[in-house]
Amino acid sequence: HADTVRCIAYSPDGQRIVTGSYDETARLWDAATGKELARLGRQTGRVECVAFSHDGKRIATGARDGTARVWDGHTGAEVAVLKGHAQDVFCTAFSPDDKLIITGSQDGTARLWDVSTGAGIGELRGHTQYVSCVAFAPNGRYVVTGSGDSTACLWDPTTRTQTVRLRGHTGGVECVAVSSDSTRISSSSTSATASAAPRS
Repeated sequence: HADTVRCIAYSPDGQRIVTGSYDETARLWDAATGKELARLGRQTGRVECVAFSHDGKRIATGARDGTARVWDGHTGAEVAVLKGHAQDVFCTAFSPDDKLIITGSQDGTARLWDVSTGAGIGELRGHTQYVSCVAFAPNGRYVVTGSGDSTACLWDPTTRTQTVRLRGHTGGVECVAVSSDSTRISSSSTSATASAAPRS
């Protein structure tokens, strides 16, 4: 890379690493040797986030050009360009079955996409500031978004409706995580706090 490396992720089998950089590229590496395996094209903005699908066959990236992209997880070939956000894409994640991708953006929305076609299938609108983090519940029944508006929200990915809004932080929510049994949600904030809540 020729500039700051912003994000990194391992493939599920631990054999590959993907990195995203402010040089507007993502790159695929052999985890054992450090050899570059593929360069995932040049985007027209800094790469802010990267994620592997659970089966390792796909990689998702999000960038400051307002797009997310899907790549072949082995060759680095571009599979789809996900266009719809009005501003930077800050975060992305695959659904447990790898059929959907969720992205979060500076435009205050999260969006759901079909991995196989790249088509947008729904917008999650409810935050009043940027969406900084996203996560699917392992059971696939809900997604979580965290925002600069100091809240985390739960959404039904099928109906795209907000089901719960979690308040308590006094600063922007920067990270969200869901327990392996999908019963608890944790979040952390710029207010130097972390919080855990049961899935209600």
